[in-house]
Amino acid sequence: MPRHVRLAQLAACHGHLRYHGRGSLRAHRPATPEQLTRLRPTYRAPIRDLVDAADPDVLLALWPPGDVTLLVARLTIDPVARLLSAS
Repeated sequence: MPRHVRLAQLAACHGHLRYHGRGSLRAHRPATPEQLTRLRPTYRAPIRDLVDAADPDVLLALWPPGDVTLLVARLTIDPVARLLSAS
């Protein structure tokens, strides 16, 4: 998977987890199967795979410390250019 696509996927998964109240790995791990089915299928499998892989950098991107929010925007000047915003 191209790097710019992976970055966008991580940011989208991060936002989806926050939307569903999974603000930390500690909050996500004990989720029941019923709670996990509330995640959209588009994100459910990638999130499961990323968590199972347990890469510390990826987990930090999914659940950054504090109240950090990650957003990725595609720039129209270049098909692979992305703007990463952390707020």
